Amino acid sequence: MRTKVDIEIVTGFLGAGKTYFINTLIKETYLSFERVLIIQNEKGMTSIDDNIIHSKNINVEVCEPSFNINAEYIKTMIEKYTPHRIIIEYNGTKNLVQLVETISQELSKTCRIASVFYLADILSYEMFFSNMPTLILPCIYHSNLIVLNNCTKVSKDKLRNIKTNINKLNKNTFIADIESLESLEKELQYMAILDGGFLKFLRITAKIILSKIAIKNPRREY
Repeated sequence: MRTKVDIEIVTGFLGAGKTYFINTLIKETYLSFERVLIIQNEKGMTSIDDNIIHSKNINVEVCEPSFNINAEYIKTMIEKYTPHRIIIEYNGTKNLVQLVETISQELSKTCRIASVFYLADILSYEMFFSNMPTLILPCIYHSNLIVLNNCTKVSKDKLRNIKTNINKLNKNTFIADIESLESLEKELQYMAILDGGFLKFLRITAKIILSKIAIKNPRREY
C-alpha cells in the first residue's frame, strides 16, 4: 500500500525571498508529527531557520543550483527520509516545466504536486517577463500562489495592471501583493490559503496509518 508524497515547489529568481517564504510556510503549516524534507536547489543570502533545521521530523538537503533535480534523485530522497511532504526550493533560472513534468509523469505513482509558489520582486518583474518569458510564463501558469514583493514602491495603476495580466494567464492563482517580506506572514494569515488546518491533519494521519498497514501487507497497493 502506497500513499503519495506531497511536493510543494517554491520558485523565483535569486533574492526573491524563496527561503524566507519556506521559513514562513513551515511556521504556518507544519504539523509536529509529519515528516518533511526541504530540498534547496539554490544558494541565497537567507538560511533556513535554526529551529526548523533542528526539528526532529524536518530534514534539509542542499544541492548545487547547477544540479538538475531528476526522478532518480527524488526517489533516493524518499527512500532515505520517507517524508510525507517535500518542499523544493527551485532555482529560478531553470524552466519549471522540467521539474513539473518529472513529478507529474515519471513519479506519478509515488508523488503529487500539492502546490507551486512563485515569488517575484515587482520592481524587476516586467523586465524579467519581457526578457525571459520562457522562464516566467511556466511559473505563472503552474502557480497556486504568486507573491509580489515591494508593491508599495510602484504606483497603484502599475500594480493593478501587473495583477490583471497575471490573472489573464492564470485566473485560478492567488496573488499576494505585499509591502515587504516582513509582512509576508501577516498577509498569508489574512488570506488563509495555506494548507495547515484540520483537513491536512486528517490527510497526514491517514498517510501514517496506511504506511503502517503497508508494512504488514507489502504486496497490496492502493
